[in-house]
Amino acid sequence: MSFTSFYRRLNNLCGSRYPSTQPLLTSVEFDRLFSPHILTLPVAVADRAEKAIKAHYKLISDTSYQKHCLQENSWLGSLPARPDSVLTGYDFHTTPTGEAYLVEVNTNSSSFMLTYLLNEAHDLPLSWKGTSALESLWETFITESQLESGSSVAAAIVDEQITQQKMYLEFLIYKDWMNSRGWQTDLADAESLQYAGGMLRDMHGRKIDFVYNRLTDFYLSDPRWTALKKAYLERAVSLSPHPWAYLLGADKLRLAELSQPDFLESYLKSDQSLSDLKSVLIPTHELRSLGSPEEVWAKRKSLFFKPRQSHGSKSVYRGSSVSKKVFERLLEEDIVVQEYVPAQAWPLSPEMQHMENWKFDLRFFVYKDQIQLAVARSYQGQVTNFSSPYGGLTAVIFE
Repeated sequence: MSFTSFYRRLNNLCGSRYPSTQPLLTSVEFDRLFSPHILTLPVAVADRAEKAIKAHYKLISDTSYQKHCLQENSWLGSLPARPDSVLTGYDFHTTPTGEAYLVEVNTNSSSFMLTYLLNEAHDLPLSWKGTSALESLWETFITESQLESGSSVAAAIVDEQITQQKMYLEFLIYKDWMNSRGWQTDLADAESLQYAGGMLRDMHGRKIDFVYNRLTDFYLSDPRWTALKKAYLERAVSLSPHPWAYLLGADKLRLAELSQPDFLESYLKSDQSLSDLKSVLIPTHELRSLGSPEEVWAKRKSLFFKPRQSHGSKSVYRGSSVSKKVFERLLEEDIVVQEYVPAQAWPLSPEMQHMENWKFDLRFFVYKDQIQLAVARSYQGQVTNFSSPYGGLTAVIFE
């Protein structure tokens, strides 16, 4: 299939399946959002990742571990500890020999529905180990929505300035998909939500039972989301992803703790689980724990700097590229530092010469400890950027 035919098929699938997206389709840069290539990786990569994900879920489900995490966010103690949320993402770097290294965990990972469309355009399997990816996802939404509400669900997909978000196209897809399943779903700006009389309502006064939360203020700290946070704390609405899941699994301080000597041994008693999780960990530290500024600067080229609560590669710096001015600013911020494990380069073939100097990372979409779908993200530069032709979301098969 030619690139032109591939992108035309994607466009047609999106517009016919999800009518709300049609006004956007002429403006979306499909050749930067989707790669026309298919990446083949060793089965060992998926196996290592899957074992590590199961071990990690075992960790974040441990009650003593949950109590440890709660120490710094005691306001969540009024709610039951809960590690589950829809669309958790585990991002890995890989090696040609089948290793996988955990870069980070996300509790509001994007691109599941876009990945499903991508695989469909390639005529690739739409399942994981025989389980339909879309049906599995729907079951997770049902499970999350029924935690606090009945079977008749009025849902809202919520973000900040939602029509301006890069993934607005996918929000519209989710809206149409949920409505096709019998929900009453609309998009809403988080700032416009209202809470009174034990009910969360949108700007039109519509009562909301379930919020698919795409805010990247993971602890709902901004006063603009007071209505949503209060409804969540008073259990007046089902919210997913939610702060508890972020606290337990996705706050980057957790990765720094996992690198501390004997930390994991305090919670994971199974030698196999310990081995499975440790095998994918990249040594991660709080910046302030690495020594004096002069010592950190001297070894910066082997490091990667990340804000503790960053998302989407914002303010992420490879040490070899960081300037002295930026470094001095990072010293004043809440930063974690990972040892630099490079993303794997694209395996070149004659028809892929335009992919020279490209690399990719690998995302698994997960609920609890079950993988639902996987996608690679190919890019040039330091971090995933969706800015170069024929890069972006890339279909992946394991064999």
